[in-house]
Amino acid sequence: MRLRRLTSLGLALVIGGCASRTPSSGSPSPSRDRNVINITELQEGMASGLGNLYDLIQRSHPEWFRGQLVGVQARRELPQVWMDRQRLGDPTTLRTVPISAATRVRFLTPSEAQSELGLNNLGGAILVSTR
Repeated sequence: MRLRRLTSLGLALVIGGCASRTPSSGSPSPSRDRNVINITELQEGMASGLGNLYDLIQRSHPEWFRGQLVGVQARRELPQVWMDRQRLGDPTTLRTVPISAATRVRFLTPSEAQSELGLNNLGGAILVSTR
């Protein structure tokens, strides 16, 4: 009998712990990924008068342009820009990309970029998806 009660209590705790929790309003608050600029943010950037992706990222995510210090001499490696899986170059190439051309922009950390795009992405990567 005691074992049955303990089993029931354990099962109730497991089920209760697995249940999703939402704020008192009843709807979950969306979490925002700091490494992604979505279509809504792109539209807001255009509405505020920004014309290219460089200016938008400089305003909303300047940390993406800082790069990574590597090597014994602490050389700064900038992130590489990729558009639709084609390498464009360093972040200044984003000055030539209008915000209206993009549907999503994502920043990859150096380890993520090297894993997905190759070892020559020591400063990370900025991935631009277009229409």
